[in-house]
Amino acid sequence: MPNFSFTTVEGEQVDLASLKGQYVYIDIWATWCGPCIGEHPHWDKLKADYSHQPIAFLTVSIDDNREDWEKMVANKQMEGLQWFADGAWSSELAQHFMVRAIPRFLLLDMEGKVLDPSADRPSGKIREVLDELLAAKNLLASGK
Repeated sequence: MPNFSFTTVEGEQVDLASLKGQYVYIDIWATWCGPCIGEHPHWDKLKADYSHQPIAFLTVSIDDNREDWEKMVANKQMEGLQWFADGAWSSELAQHFMVRAIPRFLLLDMEGKVLDPSADRPSGKIREVLDELLAAKNLLASGK
């Protein structure tokens, strides 16, 4: 996975490499996308349920307008890793994964390698996948 760079709500530059050492579940979305917004309650519940696990929950906005994104993050009190992809549909992330529709979910392993470029939605069966990954990791850690 390339080390893509993004901007936080605070205006800081961040990159994907900063999340190595944990699984990364990425939500590519935009403020104007109804199905994206529909996933937010499921995302929040999933994030809360796995808060003590080595999983980073990262949302990446591909909005054309940064201000719209900042307003929604503030108004909806969206917490956690909220990043913005400059260039929207033309951003490196969207181009690399050929994103043509959103929401789009990606799942990375602890080394930053792509496990699933079209992962299931939070309202779908992603829990089963996450539970299997965590169980396998725990077995390895226990030496069994």
